Amino acid sequence: MGRLGLAYHDLAKFNQALECYEEALTISREFSNHEYEGVILGYLGLTYGVLGFWDQAIKYLEKALTIASDLRRRGLHLGDLGTIYYHRGEAESAIKYYEQALTLAREISGRRNEGSWLGYLGRVYRHNGQVEEAIEYHLQALDIARDIGHKRNVAIHLGDLGQDYFQKKNMELALDYLEQALEISREVWDRRHEAIWLGWLGAIYKEQDRRELAEQKLRQSLTIFKEIEMELSGKRIKLRSAI
Repeated sequence: MGRLGLAYHDLAKFNQALECYEEALTISREFSNHEYEGVILGYLGLTYGVLGFWDQAIKYLEKALTIASDLRRRGLHLGDLGTIYYHRGEAESAIKYYEQALTLAREISGRRNEGSWLGYLGRVYRHNGQVEEAIEYHLQALDIARDIGHKRNVAIHLGDLGQDYFQKKNMELALDYLEQALEISREVWDRRHEAIWLGWLGAIYKEQDRRELAEQKLRQSLTIFKEIEMELSGKRIKLRSAI
C-alpha cells in the first residue's frame, strides 16, 4: 500500500495517497515493523504538508523522527520539518530544523542532501530579506551539486541564485543565472523547472520593459505547465485502470 500511496502522491492524488498510507501504517503496526512505520509516518507528514495541513504534517513528522534510528532518514525528517515551518512562515524554526538536517548530512557525508539543505536555508534567508546570506548558501549548494555531478540540482541552485539577484534588482546577473538554469533543466528534461525558469525570465524582461520577450517567455511557461497537467491526467487514467 505504501508504493501505491507514492504513485498517487506523484500524480497529485493526495487524498487517495493518504488512504493508502493510513492502511500501510495499520499493517506496519500490526506486524510491529517500526522501521516501516516510521517511513509511512514520514510520507503522511509530507502529504499533509502538501495539502497545507501544517499541524497534522508536524505531528506525523515528529513521530517519524522519534522512530527513525538511521541518521540519513532522521536528516530527511528534520529537513521536511524545516520545510513545513518555512511554509507556515516560521523562519526561525525552519532554520533550526534545516541546520540540524545539514549537520547530520555532513556527519554521514551525504553530499546531495547537504547541498539540498544549504539551498533551502538560502531560500529562508531570501524570504527574510537577507539576500547576501541567501547568495552565500546557494553558492555553496551549487558547488556541491557541480562536484557530485547532479545536473538537476545544479539547475535548481542556479535558478535560486537568479531569484536572489532578481530580489537585489540586479537584472543582468539574474538573467545570466536563470538562462543557465533553463539550459540545464532542458538538457535533463526537467519540465517543471523549465517552466519555472521561463516564468522568472518573463518577470525579468517585464522589469526591463521588454514586453514582447516577457510575454513570449510567460506563454512558453504556461504551455509547459498545461502539458505537465495533461501528462498527469493520462497517468491517473492508467493507474485507475490498473487497480
